[in-house]
Amino acid sequence: MKTHFFKIMLAVAILLGGFSQRASAELKLMSFNIRYNTPKDTGVLNWEVRKYAIQRMIDSVKPDVVGVNEARAKMRADLKELLPEYDMIEIEGTGSGKGANAVIIYNRNTVKLLKNGWFFHSATPGEPSMCWDVTTKQWRGTVWGLFKERATGKKFYWYCTHLCLGIKNCDLEGKLNSSLLNLDMMQSQAGEKATVFLGGDMNASYEADDIRRWGLQPYYYWMKDARLTAPQSSDATTFNAFGQMEITRRHVLDYIFYRNADITKFETLNSPDWGVPYISDHYPIMVTVNLK
Repeated sequence: MKTHFFKIMLAVAILLGGFSQRASAELKLMSFNIRYNTPKDTGVLNWEVRKYAIQRMIDSVKPDVVGVNEARAKMRADLKELLPEYDMIEIEGTGSGKGANAVIIYNRNTVKLLKNGWFFHSATPGEPSMCWDVTTKQWRGTVWGLFKERATGKKFYWYCTHLCLGIKNCDLEGKLNSSLLNLDMMQSQAGEKATVFLGGDMNASYEADDIRRWGLQPYYYWMKDARLTAPQSSDATTFNAFGQMEITRRHVLDYIFYRNADITKFETLNSPDWGVPYISDHYPIMVTVNLK
């Protein structure tokens, strides 16, 4: 009888332990400018080589959600083939050199997609359109998803964005307009109480000597910068130019902003070697988070 009782208690303890582990599950959320595929990138810098290194990185780190910048149609097809556990959210009508090539990939085994959408950075965000009057004549856009963490049932929004290039006045205005649009969309879609994340290549650094920093200011009014608030953090630069130029503090270009979440770690994934010197001209950044 005692043996039977202890077996029951052991089974209960295991079940409770498993429940506790699931209830306190940590999410890994990544932002990664993957560098568009171009024949100008030769040798180990070419996409056909880098894509396998990226596969190894994803398989090793195991992020739950990844916001990807500059993923064109061929690259998206490759990612779908190489990462079979991940599904993808795309901006309708994109995939070419016109721009707005922001996508989200997510592990369907750890998170469930509840709702998704996209918008362009322009005065007509609901349709393909140029990013205001900026130097680089490309589309810019944001893709988003509302997810539920399968382990806990907790919900969160993830927005993946990519701001415009350039330092002329028109570019600075375009960057600010994009950030204000992102903020307006997040506030109207998610509201004040939801857990919200925004990640992407901002083409600006918040360093004091970077005039482009003002394009990021709207986020700091409503969200927190994970790089600055995580108990464990990295302030390494994120743009690397494939090692072909001098890198300064103004090359901290990639950010993850958030609200209503507990960030435990912020990482710049610049040290492991996944088989090539550089998996992109940007390093991935990643946060580990406990949802509230």
